[in-house]
Amino acid sequence: MLAESGGSIAPSGNTFGGPAKVLTPAQMNVALQQASRAPVGPINRPTIPLDQYRAAKAAAASEGFQASTPGTTGTGASGPTFGTNFTGAVEGENSNDDFPPDADSAVGPSQILQPTNSSIDIWTKTGSHLHSISENSFVGNTSNDALGDGRAIYDAVYNRWIVLMADFSNVSGSGRPLYYLAVSQTSDATGAYFVFAPNVSLNLPPGEVLDFPQLGLDQDALLITANTFNRTEAFTGSIVFAIPKALAYNGRQYSVPIFRAPIKSGTLAPPLVEDNNGADFFVAVPMSSPAAVVQKFTMKEAGRSNVSFSGPTYISVPSYREPPPNANQTCTGSNTELQIDTSDGRFENRSYQYGVFLWQTHPVNQGGRSVPVFYEFNTTSNSLVQRGMFSASATSFDFNPHIAADTSGNAIVSWTATEPTAGKDALVMFAGRTSTTPLGVMLSGPTIAGSTSCLADNYDRDFGNQRWGDYSAANLDPASPGSFWVTNEKIAGSAASGTDYWATHHARVTP
Repeated sequence: MLAESGGSIAPSGNTFGGPAKVLTPAQMNVALQQASRAPVGPINRPTIPLDQYRAAKAAAASEGFQASTPGTTGTGASGPTFGTNFTGAVEGENSNDDFPPDADSAVGPSQILQPTNSSIDIWTKTGSHLHSISENSFVGNTSNDALGDGRAIYDAVYNRWIVLMADFSNVSGSGRPLYYLAVSQTSDATGAYFVFAPNVSLNLPPGEVLDFPQLGLDQDALLITANTFNRTEAFTGSIVFAIPKALAYNGRQYSVPIFRAPIKSGTLAPPLVEDNNGADFFVAVPMSSPAAVVQKFTMKEAGRSNVSFSGPTYISVPSYREPPPNANQTCTGSNTELQIDTSDGRFENRSYQYGVFLWQTHPVNQGGRSVPVFYEFNTTSNSLVQRGMFSASATSFDFNPHIAADTSGNAIVSWTATEPTAGKDALVMFAGRTSTTPLGVMLSGPTIAGSTSCLADNYDRDFGNQRWGDYSAANLDPASPGSFWVTNEKIAGSAASGTDYWATHHARVTP
């Protein structure tokens, strides 16, 4: 355990929005047939310049591929299982052929809400597709802006759906909202929403954009983080703020302070707090490699007038290297343009927090392979309770992970794996553990879904390879304690015929 080196962080601006407008499904559908929007700038940028990012990726792969013992152990009757599963959102919905998909999901008592960079989709938990709508239509925006990076959570205490998305159109300095926030009025995801079109005041020049927003919550507030970039696409830091539920859930106007973490902290992940803890813990993978710490920041009195933010505290962990190398496919050969981008090793989605415990996961460079690591932290002693790696096999590339954990100590991870030496393109994977599983172990579950092809049609010339979703989702099932739902990405169609496209998959899993 290392001592805290950062103290209280003063607010650096504020975010304000409302009163919200109320949108019914009929009002949303008015703009359903919008024309496909053109992309505006690269979405989900790395926190270092793209040329440096590409060089770091090349360096990670140059050390040579090394097979290793897979990080998961055990399958069969003693391992996790999955049941109901079905294909989710697919590329090309609502005339939007956007990639990557950036698939998150929220799970309620009987429905699943899934935001992607193409649409908002709503499903029953038995697989019936209830609704699909463009993001602009969902928030009632007639400007057909470049919206994306959607995040969603379900508040099982107040029975509300919360959806957050960024508006990348402000890269031109138009003064448009930097993000949208939508809150359902009931427990029905297909019903009416309060929709906020907020803005921020950070004393920054025109053209500042919010990228990679993340969404969590505690008992009183919605917890939001985002990366900020200026018009030249330079990373200017990660911000955090808390919006009182009492205001957001009633469509009322709000203005709350924004806190900015030190720029070298990189991307901040917010928690989903499963109890009434008065402190919320945000974690980050520092922008340095190799590293042997995780940074922890603390917010107290979130959503109240005396909210405070402090840190970082450094939690010691076994040394790791970033970024992970990109993933090969069956079609890659010597063509690096057919590799899949595996992101930069950040924490990609919300943490799960209860009591003193906090769970997270991210991919690391392990012998020239991308392999995810999971952590359970003790936030009081600032120490590591357990850590372990997980992968599909000793020769797979594994990336795009997320983790969910409940108050009983059960946990589930979902991720993507490719295993070209075995002829396998992108696989939807999961593993799990219970309170009796040995520390540091995630028990392998069977493959949930496979791909029909390698991916060759989502090439991004800025990144120099195939863009993959920058996050996935693992969620508690509020109607079935001990069960979870996962959402991840796969490939449909055929690269050989030029019809390949991204698709997603949902599954109910049990550790």
